[in-house]
Amino acid sequence: MPEVIDAGISTNATPPENGWDTRFELFGSASGQQPEARVNFISPEYLTVLHIPLAQGRLFDHTETMRGAPLALINQTMARQYWPNGNAIGQQVKIAVLKDEPPYSPAASGSDGWLQIVGVVSDVRDDGLRNPIKPPIYVPYTIKMRMFTQILVRTRVPPLSILHDIRARLVRLDREQQVMQVRDLEAWITGLQEYSQQRFIATLFGVFSVLALVLAAVGLYSVVSYGVATRTDEFGIRRHAAIPGYANRSADVYRRAASICYRCPGCMLRSCVAGNARGPAGGAEIRVISDTCFKLEFGLLQDTSGSGQNRGQEPRVPTGFHVGTR
Repeated sequence: MPEVIDAGISTNATPPENGWDTRFELFGSASGQQPEARVNFISPEYLTVLHIPLAQGRLFDHTETMRGAPLALINQTMARQYWPNGNAIGQQVKIAVLKDEPPYSPAASGSDGWLQIVGVVSDVRDDGLRNPIKPPIYVPYTIKMRMFTQILVRTRVPPLSILHDIRARLVRLDREQQVMQVRDLEAWITGLQEYSQQRFIATLFGVFSVLALVLAAVGLYSVVSYGVATRTDEFGIRRHAAIPGYANRSADVYRRAASICYRCPGCMLRSCVAGNARGPAGGAEIRVISDTCFKLEFGLLQDTSGSGQNRGQEPRVPTGFHVGTR
């Protein structure tokens, strides 16, 4: 079918409720020690359908699957837990429950014996986002057949749109087979309370993050706008003083502004000029004094020296100056 990308078989490994928790035995371990793992019956295509990459080793092939070969795959969590030195490939495990139980659950020969680990796959969160990852064991689904199975299909179109064609294809292969409980796997998983709750929390955090960013941007704009508005007149004076070809006029502006300091008997700026202009930071201090003198000279600050020279008078702006206003 052209709409189908891949398909795999899973007897009990379909997330989010996959596997059987059962005891197993490690080859060479102390007798009586039986840790717990989750057994999954799958075909090799199961990993491709669910995009579970192979981390180490290999997968069992089609021939091995058809004869129920005593092989197994584990995940990275199990490999780190029981073989921290990275030598999980080639190790053996035994699952006692994989015994022949005809007629409803026949098993392949040697299924209850030692299973050789041939590959390590990546971890998957089949038990929710907050729960710890459990160690699983993946075995061929033919090693112990059940009365039911599950077929996983990855499609290029919405899955339920080709359901009729898939049913027809299965009936063509075996008229005795019945198809029931068809679900969209993605909708099934995301609709669970475990996942929907986490999605709601993530969405809530995203909304508040965007809101905080907007408030920060508005605050920054307000601060910059206020700073520009309060210094508009000063910008006009500085712009005129920086025009090329007006060096003499600019120097005259500085001289006239600085003369205010000396015309004020009690002005602290005069003592600053006398005491600090000669120091290492004299240039920066004179610049600050000059900024203040600009405002005193052109009426941007009130002259509090008591000299009375600027009281009751309009701000004096030299000829050719342009004072920026709003």
